[in-house]
Amino acid sequence: VAARAGLNDSALAIVHRVRTALPVGGSSALVDYGDAHVQALVGRSEQALELLERYLQEYPAVRGQVRHSPWFASLRTHPRFVSITAPQ
Repeated sequence: VAARAGLNDSALAIVHRVRTALPVGGSSALVDYGDAHVQALVGRSEQALELLERYLQEYPAVRGQVRHSPWFASLRTHPRFVSITAPQ
């Protein structure tokens, strides 16, 4: 919500707080997905792609869902996005 409102610093701070609250040794994959959405919204495509790549390494079966998600519409033409979301 903060990122959509143009409050980029606040949105990134919220993601940071969520990450620091994760249990030690726990999976961060679901946080990676949400963080990738925030990164895409604030225009940080490379960071978003890195997070999506990590997420899809853990959940490869959802490549198609990620490929068609409106959350990542701004990334759809990026060659790295096309590559990491391609059917396997």
